[in-house]
Amino acid sequence: MGENPKKKTARKAAKKAGKKTAKKATRSSKSTSSSAKGEGGDRWLDRHLWDVQPVRDVLVVVGIIALFWLGQKISIVTVPLLLAMLFAYLLEPVVRLLMGRTRLERRGSVIAILAAMVVFIVVPAAIGVTFGVVQGVGLIGRMANNATLVYESVDASRAAADARANLASMTTQDMLDEQASDEASEGELGDDLGSSSGDSAQPGGSDTDPEVESDEEPTESIATPGDAQTLEVIDQAIYDQNKHDLEQLQEEARVRRARVESDSGNAWIWLHDQLVQAEASGTLDAMFRVVRNWLDANADQLASSAATTGANVLQTTFSFLGRAFAIFFMVFLTAFFFFFMATGWPKVQLFVAKLIPDKNRELVTDLGGKFDQVINAFIRGRLTIAFIQSIVFTLGYFIIGVPAAFILGPIVAILSIVPYLASVGIPVSIVLLWFENHTGIRGSMFYVLAAPTIFYFIAQALDDYVWTPMIQGKSTGMSTPAILFASIAGGVLFGFFGLLVAIPLAACIKILLDEIFWPHFKAWTEGKTKDLLPFGRE
Repeated sequence: MGENPKKKTARKAAKKAGKKTAKKATRSSKSTSSSAKGEGGDRWLDRHLWDVQPVRDVLVVVGIIALFWLGQKISIVTVPLLLAMLFAYLLEPVVRLLMGRTRLERRGSVIAILAAMVVFIVVPAAIGVTFGVVQGVGLIGRMANNATLVYESVDASRAAADARANLASMTTQDMLDEQASDEASEGELGDDLGSSSGDSAQPGGSDTDPEVESDEEPTESIATPGDAQTLEVIDQAIYDQNKHDLEQLQEEARVRRARVESDSGNAWIWLHDQLVQAEASGTLDAMFRVVRNWLDANADQLASSAATTGANVLQTTFSFLGRAFAIFFMVFLTAFFFFFMATGWPKVQLFVAKLIPDKNRELVTDLGGKFDQVINAFIRGRLTIAFIQSIVFTLGYFIIGVPAAFILGPIVAILSIVPYLASVGIPVSIVLLWFENHTGIRGSMFYVLAAPTIFYFIAQALDDYVWTPMIQGKSTGMSTPAILFASIAGGVLFGFFGLLVAIPLAACIKILLDEIFWPHFKAWTEGKTKDLLPFGRE
């Protein structure tokens, strides 16, 4: 009879279980033996270099540094990729909103967002840049024309002053010559009187021998009365000519100053008068002498630099065109990467979630949510507020008469991302408005000082009490001094992009300190934990 199938199956299962138990025992014995040998120190040479923990730590740090170095070397690709990730993250709520309120799928929503960005951002920005360039060129042209008028007027005043000094020196010299002539005439009259008295004292006439007297030749005078009269006429003619030239130069100086006053305005008149006073006191000549001496001392170097610059004009032109093409290519890559990043953003989120260890998943998820809330509110909020403020500042500067409003307005709005940094627009707008030739109330000094200042405080009030509470809210939880410190530190270390990321980064660090480091430090001070750092060995 054959064996019972149930018994046969049970026997096979027991045999397999025995084999598994034997394998586990063998592995356990090997592991024990291995650890014993490791403790004895005779198997450490068999380990890989990256199995040593300090070496692993160093390799991780080096790998991160190498990653940043490689990213910097291929920045023409990495920068658009990072910008695309940032835009995909920032615009994800908009994509979800469009998908929820319309029948568009994710791909269609992303295409709609790109089209809206072109219509409402790229096109207005291009128009604004065009107007800004036109206004900038016009401002530079007016400034150059006004500076030329001031220079010509100061030069005419200098020529008139030189002619006046020349005429005054001629008058002084004539007075000295006339005084010397009078003294000489008085001396000749005394000599004549002395000789006539001597002749009258001799009764018989002269004691000299007539023959001897006849032999002496009479001395001829250097200038006869006719010659002196001729010289006097010539001097008078020169004096009259110089006086006529002086009158013409003074009239030209008055005409040029009047032209500066009518064409340039009060600011340029003030600058003109200051330069004329400096010229009269010799300060301007001293400054010109310093500049001239510096030019003479560095003539060879300047000539070499000019020659080098002339030789590199073509190279500079090609370099500029290359940079322009690189910027256009980076914009194209950013839009290209953004499309694929935004359409596949849920997959990106799922991939990042898989990287989180199960042990710390809850903590990391909680911190990530708080980070997202801060970054979401600040970056999205501040960029939106900066866009609104650019319109406010541009229209405001245009209304009050500040030149180049389409350039100054967006720049001040971008600076407003950092709290109160937009206040640098006050002195700049005052100077530009002062140099602009406005008439009426706009030309008064009170208006020049008051209009930009009042407008700035109005725009800042809109930012503080309208846009920020309505769009951003108090999301960072940081005080104003902390925000200013973070902004300055970020700007010093990383420039403009440091200014942009400093505040949200500081807010994230504050969350880490409040949620992890400070509670652990407090527990360490109370003796509840032995390690000061929250990521120490357990």
